[in-house]
Amino acid sequence: MHDVLHNERELLRLIAEGNEAAYRRVFDHYWKRLYALGLKMTKSPEQAKDLVQEIFVKLWVHRQLLPQLQHFEGFLFTVARNQVRDFLKKRVFQPGNDGYMLEYLTQEPVTPEQVLEGTQAQHAVDNIIKRLPPQMQKAFLLRFQGYSHDEIARVMHISKVTSKSYIVRALDYLRKHLAENPEALLVLLIWFSQDH
Repeated sequence: MHDVLHNERELLRLIAEGNEAAYRRVFDHYWKRLYALGLKMTKSPEQAKDLVQEIFVKLWVHRQLLPQLQHFEGFLFTVARNQVRDFLKKRVFQPGNDGYMLEYLTQEPVTPEQVLEGTQAQHAVDNIIKRLPPQMQKAFLLRFQGYSHDEIARVMHISKVTSKSYIVRALDYLRKHLAENPEALLVLLIWFSQDH
């Protein structure tokens, strides 16, 4: 069993207020496990370290949402798996190997609860995406797959400005409709934080 982080709810509240000591406690508590997960998936110590640092930087940027999370640990590992998935998609696996990649990522989950949490957050996001207008949905999914705005513009025969507009509007829509699901919302904001 992993050690429980005492007073985690209070620590998350303090982090939201900008308390760096609380942030350091949470960082130190989860660092080794997130690093181990990153190392197992990327097979690169340097890349695993970079991924964990990136996760915590993004958590700090969006810290005001942390007190709303009901299951911080499950949320954290969902974010970690998304970061690893993004790395593998861009750097390791060739196009067409998505099935293998997803199978690779779902081997030996951290805990059943964390898998369930990630699945529920993903379903919430997927259900909202399905409600987007077709062109906006297509642009959003391409961006989610790592396409640049230039690439989306070429694939969809639209301008780069239109591509950016679709993504911004889609994110606004998702933010509004995921207001009652903070885990899914924060996963989404962290995933797309490079766009803003």
